[in-house]
Amino acid sequence: MNTQYNLKGARWITFGGSYAGALSLWFRQQYPHLVAGAVGSSAPLDAEFDFWGYLEVVEDALRNHSSACAENVRKGFEKMTYLMKTREGRDQLSKIFVLKAPLADLELSYNDIQYFFMVLYENFQMATQYNEVNVNPFNNAFGIKHVCDIMTKGNDDSIKKIQAVNVYMADLHGGFKHTDNSYDDMIKYLRREEFDGENFDSGARSWTWQTCTEFGYYQTTDGGPKGIFGDVTPLSVFVNMCTDVFGKKFNANYIEAAVRATQRHYGSAEDFDATNVVIPNGSVDPWHRLGKLVSYYNSVVTYLIEGTAHCAEMSPPGPNDKPGLKTVREIIRENIAKWLTEPRSQSTVLKTKPVMKTVMPRARTTYPKQEEETAEKPILQSQMKFPPWTRHRRMFFGRPPQGFVQPPKTVTEEEIEPQFITQPFDHFNSRDQRTFRQKYYMNDEWAKPDGPMFLLIGGEAPLDSQWVKGFGFFHQVLAEKIGATVFALEHRYYGDSVVGGTATDPNPDLTYLSSLQAIYDVAHFIRTMDAKMNRRSKWITFGGSYAGCLSLWLRQGFPELVRGAVASSAPVEVKLDFYEYLEVTERSLRRYQPICAENTAKGFDLLHKLSLTKSGRKKLSDTFTLRPPWNESSIVSDVDIQFFFNAIKNVYQAMVQTGYRHEVCRFLANETNPVLHNMAKLNERIIQYWTGRRFNGTDNSYTDAVEFYKVAQKHGPQAASARLWFWQTCTEFGYYQSTDTGYNAFGSPTPLR
Repeated sequence: MNTQYNLKGARWITFGGSYAGALSLWFRQQYPHLVAGAVGSSAPLDAEFDFWGYLEVVEDALRNHSSACAENVRKGFEKMTYLMKTREGRDQLSKIFVLKAPLADLELSYNDIQYFFMVLYENFQMATQYNEVNVNPFNNAFGIKHVCDIMTKGNDDSIKKIQAVNVYMADLHGGFKHTDNSYDDMIKYLRREEFDGENFDSGARSWTWQTCTEFGYYQTTDGGPKGIFGDVTPLSVFVNMCTDVFGKKFNANYIEAAVRATQRHYGSAEDFDATNVVIPNGSVDPWHRLGKLVSYYNSVVTYLIEGTAHCAEMSPPGPNDKPGLKTVREIIRENIAKWLTEPRSQSTVLKTKPVMKTVMPRARTTYPKQEEETAEKPILQSQMKFPPWTRHRRMFFGRPPQGFVQPPKTVTEEEIEPQFITQPFDHFNSRDQRTFRQKYYMNDEWAKPDGPMFLLIGGEAPLDSQWVKGFGFFHQVLAEKIGATVFALEHRYYGDSVVGGTATDPNPDLTYLSSLQAIYDVAHFIRTMDAKMNRRSKWITFGGSYAGCLSLWLRQGFPELVRGAVASSAPVEVKLDFYEYLEVTERSLRRYQPICAENTAKGFDLLHKLSLTKSGRKKLSDTFTLRPPWNESSIVSDVDIQFFFNAIKNVYQAMVQTGYRHEVCRFLANETNPVLHNMAKLNERIIQYWTGRRFNGTDNSYTDAVEFYKVAQKHGPQAASARLWFWQTCTEFGYYQSTDTGYNAFGSPTPLR
């Protein structure tokens, strides 16, 4: 344009809203010599695969307008999920919503069901995203007030009110005739590559491509257990859309990698560093969750407009404008005037970006003295008797009931007595004088003068003496060969390393249960042992699974203390939605015996179909001996269904993780019996193995499980370990093994939520 129109010294200003707003800002960031400044309205600068925050903002907006409105939406979606679980209920839904594809005519795949709910909550998304934006038709219709008026007035059932909203919002597209609810029809529409024909939005396919290859932005219901829309559309249905429209290559791993690549290329919203930009967002607009809301630089101007929605300040001024709209428009005008008159700025924000290195938080400078005579006696749970742990004894967040790695007991070696070191509750608060006794074992049988120190770091399970002698672990074999002293340090809170409380109420406060506190425990342990031996030793740390992470993170944070670290199967990538876990489970079964994986897929598909009818759920209950049982009059929630599926698939996860996939395939590859029979027998076999008792049923109550884990400590240190690991997943790691991977052998029964 500069050349074509002979524009010499022209100063360009770019504008854009939504995705185009991000382009405007990124262009200024990438090519500051071409544009003097940029305005990016409602720009989603963060690429996010699972954008569950979108519906959280929608819920907040509805609730802030009218709590009754939000509550009626919640009741409606809750009733709809119940109706979806019976033939009669589905017929009722088909009639109420005038479904173009009646549910009775569909296969009722996960895609079919999830897409149905998505179509209906999209009405509330639209009303929120464009609420009161001063452009036709949203300037006086189709906003939050209008849908909430429908949801709160009259005496109609909440489901019928949701249909009334559905009819009302259809006026945006020419009026209501029926509800398009066919997932397959939607896929056919998005597969079209033509750019002609009436009522065809070619941009839908183009934008879908960009979400699959760059941004994600998938608006799931994965945000939490009590959202008003329920748990109806997990990430998997969006992944399946990409796969079905563009091909098998576009699976969850591809999309997530693409989203990460976008984030790496442009940087995050927090790190956005272009100069001469104005970035307005609306507080009601769900996209503000992905925008830049705070800046510490004068030339990066952010403004959150209270009470406005998507790209509101781009619309013409109106008499009902919120005060913030007038303010931000003036801010834009003032900044553009400045960009056009001040000397050109061709740089991004000047920041000093140091080379990234691990900086450990500052710990206390004084530690409790190691005085054995006066030290408080440890609480030895390992020597106490507890009620037997039989309920809910299963794989839990990837943790088998006996812990990730646990050697069998041997009787040939004399046990080494445990020792204890005094540790502070809190390594980062010197005013907190509370201490606990941390258990460790030491074996110097193979030690040579000036030999190295091998330290086995404990993880999410109690430790015993076999970790230093008697089982023949590789680190023991190596220690004997090179003359090392072997230590094993139990993790705080686990086993006998109780933090606070009493023998009858140990570990009452989990505040100090964290990997960071554990790493500082190890560092203090090493310093204490060196002081005790009056020398600076060569320490090598070992750990498996979570403890493997601790081994690596200790070396990373304290290289002056540790010469080297060995980490077996260490999940150093912290991840909320660890959907890849089940991908590996399926792949492992398929590589071992393809028919085993195929029958697993057939079995889980059958479980899904049976879960959709009263008689089917009773059959599941009878087949798997569910406790408590389901009968044809049982009221079964989505959480109940998810808990059931989680219990069944845990068996497959545990057997593959612990190297027993042959045990799965011994049952599932048997084609003499029906697949459901084989699944039930496998489930029975593994539960017997986990509990050490005769099979007495499959635990089937989510509520009962929650109550059990609240008091698991009362069933001894092994049961307590499941509760403690649960805490760490909730406060640090995630690692939740969902079925959000798209098409897979297990279906889509257990989303992140």
